[in-house]
Amino acid sequence: MKKKNKPHRVRRSKVRALVPLNTDKIRKSELTKFKRSKTTCTKLTDQVEQFEKNDAPAFTQWLQAECKASLQKMNTLREKTFTLQNTLDLAEDLHIFSRHTRKECAEAAVHYIETNGKIPDGFERFFKENSANDGRQEGPFDPFANEPEDLDDADAEAARKFFDSLMDEFDDDFCTDDPDFTDPFGPREKTPKELKSIKKLYRKITNKLHPDRVGNATPEQQDLWHAAQTAYETNDLETLQHIETSCDLFSDKLLRFASVSSIRNGTALYKQNNTKIRRILRQMKKELEWGFLSWTDKKKKTVLKRYTDDLNDDLTILTLQHSSMQYDLDQMRKAPRIKKTKRKGPASAQPAAQHPNQGQFDLF
Repeated sequence: MKKKNKPHRVRRSKVRALVPLNTDKIRKSELTKFKRSKTTCTKLTDQVEQFEKNDAPAFTQWLQAECKASLQKMNTLREKTFTLQNTLDLAEDLHIFSRHTRKECAEAAVHYIETNGKIPDGFERFFKENSANDGRQEGPFDPFANEPEDLDDADAEAARKFFDSLMDEFDDDFCTDDPDFTDPFGPREKTPKELKSIKKLYRKITNKLHPDRVGNATPEQQDLWHAAQTAYETNDLETLQHIETSCDLFSDKLLRFASVSSIRNGTALYKQNNTKIRRILRQMKKELEWGFLSWTDKKKKTVLKRYTDDLNDDLTILTLQHSSMQYDLDQMRKAPRIKKTKRKGPASAQPAAQHPNQGQFDLF
C-alpha cells in the first residue's frame, strides 16, 4: 500500500511586525493617570490637614468651655491622688528598708512630701542611699559600685577580676571585629551593585537639583535636594529612586518633557501615598471629634451628655480611690495599740496552788 502524503503545513513566522508606537497617545494617557492620582492625593491630604488643624482643636476648645468646672475638679483630684499615692509608696519603702515603726514612717513620708523634699530626722541614711541610685546611670556599668561594707579589699579585688574575666569570655564568644561579619539583628549592608546604583542615581539628581546648576531653586527643589543628600549618606536606595522620579514631575513645566517611564513611576508613587493616607483617614474617622465643624446642635447635645456622664463616672471612681488611699494613710499614722488581756474565768477553772515538792514522788 502506498502511503498517503500529508498535506503541507505552512509554518507561521514568530517574528512580530514592528508597529510604530503612538508616543503622543501613550504620553497623554499616562499624564491623565498621573494627574488623577496627584489630584486624589491632594484631596486626601487636605482632609487630614482639615481634621488636624481645624476639627480637633475646635472640639477640644468646645469641650473645655462646656465642662470647665468638671475638668478642673478632675485635674485637682487627680493631682491629689497622685501625691497621695507617692506618699503611700514612700511610707511603705521606709517601713521595709528602715527600722522605724509604721507610724514613724508614715509621718516621715507626709513630712517629706509636704515640705517638697526636706529629709525628716532619723531617715538621712535612707534618702542618701536612694538618691545616689534614682534610675539614672552615668558612665559605664560598674557591678561593684555599691559594695557591702563588710567585704574585704582582697575579696573585692578577686570578685572584680572574676567578673572581668567573664566579660572577656563573652566578648570572645559573641563579639567580632571582622568587617565581613553581618549582624543578623542589625541593618543589612548594601551589595556592590546596590552601591553602584545609589551613586548613579545621586549623579542624576545632582545634575537636576544642585543649586549651582538650577540657579534660583524653588522651595520644593531645595527640600528634594536636602532629602537626596540625607538619603545618599544613609545609602537609602528607595528614597533616591522616589526623588529621582519626582525631579521631573513636581512642576507642570518639567512634566511636558518627562519620559513616559518617569510619569509611570510618579503615578505608582502617588498610588502608594494614597494608600497610606487612606489608612490614616480610616483611623481618624473613628475618633469622636471627626467632622466637628459640620455637626448640628442636636449632635453636639448628644455628645456633650455622653461625655459628661463618662466624666462623672470617672470622678466617682477617682474619689473612691482617693478615699481608700487616705484611709490607708490614716491607719498607718495611728499609733498601734497593744492590749494586754488578763485571763478571767470561774474559780473552779483556775489551777489550785500546789506545794513546791508535790508531784515529785507520785509514781502512780
